[in-house]
Amino acid sequence: MVRDCRTALRRLIEDMLAEQAQLTRSIMDFTGGKQAGEDAEHARDAVASWAALRREQAGAALKVIEEIEAAGGAWTFAKLTIANAALRELATEAAGRRKRQ
Repeated sequence: MVRDCRTALRRLIEDMLAEQAQLTRSIMDFTGGKQAGEDAEHARDAVASWAALRREQAGAALKVIEEIEAAGGAWTFAKLTIANAALRELATEAAGRRKRQ
């Protein structure tokens, strides 16, 4: 049982990292490359510009995270799963949009 829980948690974390990587690639493609991460200010500007074009999807993902944090308590497996689903939806939309361009 404990081993199964650890395996599930590890796979969920791997999924979250993959979603984050996909979002990062999408933002870097949007900005034209590595200059988006030149420094913290450039990174914030790149994310803000990218999110502005996906206001509805980015807002929905942010709302999920804010609701989880507002609920208080530790980040449980269930909360991580919900957050991952929000990231996945945003990353999937971003990947789909990138393919259409």
